[in-house]
Amino acid sequence: KAQLNFKPTTHWLMYAGWNRGVKGGGFNSPLDVTDYQGSFNNGGVIPLTDANMKFRPEKLDAYEAGFKFDFWDGRARLNASGFYYDYKDYQAFSLLGVTPQVSNSDARAHGGEIELQVAPGGGFTFAGGASFLHSSVAAVPDVFGSTIPAEFPNAPHTSLNLLARYEHALMGAIASAQLDGRWNDKLFLEGTNSEVSREPAHTVLNASVSLANAEDT
Repeated sequence: KAQLNFKPTTHWLMYAGWNRGVKGGGFNSPLDVTDYQGSFNNGGVIPLTDANMKFRPEKLDAYEAGFKFDFWDGRARLNASGFYYDYKDYQAFSLLGVTPQVSNSDARAHGGEIELQVAPGGGFTFAGGASFLHSSVAAVPDVFGSTIPAEFPNAPHTSLNLLARYEHALMGAIASAQLDGRWNDKLFLEGTNSEVSREPAHTVLNASVSLANAEDT
């Protein structure tokens, strides 16, 4: 990891950095060794060898830059960042028939996030944010014995979130009420981006009330 932080004033933090991460390799455990494509000419069975079962370690170079800015006498904060991910031997998960498999492919992702938090006083807190993501995996094996380009699973292009909270002293305790929600753009639930795994854009809303004593125990 290498990172540079710069604080031009007490209210500003600007940063840029690079991280290298590694995820270990391993072996697929095939439940079905039938050679459906006839690739091995081995009596219809896939040989259980290193070459056919092993997947390599994944390496990630992650670049990120952004800022954090406090204003309104510390009652508000604005955060924003942008990133670029460069994967070597990304470990792509897919289902081939009924057999889960991990394969290696180069991949890329870029995007950004922005978040605003405001505590104006009177027990109120508000927050909102948005995130944006574009991802691409060069080659994911499919059930037809070939490879296809794909996006990351569980990775919506756009996500939005909002939160409103109110706290008030009540008979020596602290009562609070909160409403929050999140909207996700459509996404795929598995690595080959099959249509049956497409999840449409959707919203989730949560509401809660709570009561805690002054010591919060």
